[in-house]
Amino acid sequence: MDYSDPSIRLYGWDALVLDEFPLKELLVGLAARENLVLENHRDFARAVENIRRHRSCFALLNREQLIYELSMDGHEGDLDRLIRILKDFEQELDRKNLRIIYIADDQSRTTLNQHEKAHCLILRPFFTKEEVLERTIEGKMLPRKSTRHLFPLRPLRIDIDFILLKESIDLETKNKLLQAHLNWWLENNMVRHYPESVLVFSDQCCANKEG
Repeated sequence: MDYSDPSIRLYGWDALVLDEFPLKELLVGLAARENLVLENHRDFARAVENIRRHRSCFALLNREQLIYELSMDGHEGDLDRLIRILKDFEQELDRKNLRIIYIADDQSRTTLNQHEKAHCLILRPFFTKEEVLERTIEGKMLPRKSTRHLFPLRPLRIDIDFILLKESIDLETKNKLLQAHLNWWLENNMVRHYPESVLVFSDQCCANKEG
């Protein structure tokens, strides 16, 4: 496919942190180590714009809608430095065994407000197609969950356990079991959201011509 085709759109992922942690203490230490400027404010649009332009590494939004933004302080556009800092920060969260769910960036703020268990939201960097291509050619890895591509048509493979479908229980109970399983996937960061149109292919249907 032609990656430059405008019908192939590129977006990003933010990270919803479910567990509490010493947010400000962690950021103050990170800012001191990496010579970043930590700013507290409530201008969500400004923080998003600074992150998109790589003026800031990332920002955290808490439930009180207070933003902690980490500015690059004269190193605007230094992707290698920005990515290293983001990776180090997320690895530190991993060491604390925090539950993190990655959310589509255009839905993340709403999800924070709606999710009763969420502690804060990490507003993460957005990368352009040009930056993705350049780093790929250079053999440089982007941070995990950095790119979210939307295609005109997306084929999916869906696996459903037939044990559940064959059980002699009523449909309402089956749907409740399915919903509980989907909730488990979400809490363990195993769900992907596709707002675009998708094509769903079933291996079982394709293998069974009579089905």
